[in-house]
Amino acid sequence: MKRCLFVGKKYRDKGFLILYVGKCLSFIGKTILITCNEVQQESINPYELCHNLDLYNTSKESQGLELDAYDYVLLDCEQEELRINDGDWVCLITDSHKSRMIDNQKLFQQIELTKATKTILLYQNVHTDSKINEKVLNIYFEQVLETVSKFKYTLYFTEYDQVVHLENEYDNALAIKHLSKGYKKILNHLLTDITLMDSKAIRKVMKQAERSRV
Repeated sequence: MKRCLFVGKKYRDKGFLILYVGKCLSFIGKTILITCNEVQQESINPYELCHNLDLYNTSKESQGLELDAYDYVLLDCEQEELRINDGDWVCLITDSHKSRMIDNQKLFQQIELTKATKTILLYQNVHTDSKINEKVLNIYFEQVLETVSKFKYTLYFTEYDQVVHLENEYDNALAIKHLSKGYKKILNHLLTDITLMDSKAIRKVMKQAERSRV
């Protein structure tokens, strides 16, 4: 069982990213997503149709679960008292929304990351034509960057991805086929980091996930 923690204040696009990762992992092994986000939990209930992917709310249904029965346990976290266990894989996620950057700056600095096997910093929805760009985020998260070293990814904002998220909301689905090349590249990186499979094998898994109707 491998625990994968996605740490950062809640917002819709963070939730979709975790769901897409979970869908792809479900084609590799038995996967569960436990979310601390009550609002997100209401919107992801229909996604229980996703192949081999279970979804639970931290404060309710997940209590007493035998997590060792799963190959991958994804935790959507935003608590300052979050505990990192030996061997955890951690992804720190933030976008450029000012209040969330400030909250995440405090959150990331308070988490003890030394036990994690790997820690990644992911910037999401970065606008290339805005002065609030990747350089600004680097200033906010300078201390975190010293910890994660070179393991930083940037997911740039595109209308294509926003359309996919919106249509998935309406269709109660997790379609990933029409996500942008940049988004799929980030998914490939994350899945490779989590599973330690080679990039070619991950591409095959993503093709399976793309062909899935849910």
